Amino acid sequence: MNRIQLMYLEKLRLALKNDAHGEEMVYILGKMRQELTSAEFQMVTSTFQNSR
Repeated sequence: MNRIQLMYLEKLRLALKNDAHGEEMVYILGKMRQELTSAEFQMVTSTFQNSR
């Protein structure tokens, strides 16, 4: 994973750990879709799901 992917993975983990509201998760995922390619987005979300 590249630096940006790792940053978003950490943001997702922290949001979940801090019991984030849905709006925050939607914001993070929206920013990911803007900044990452489809393959990068899929890699981050898959890694996040597998780490829970």
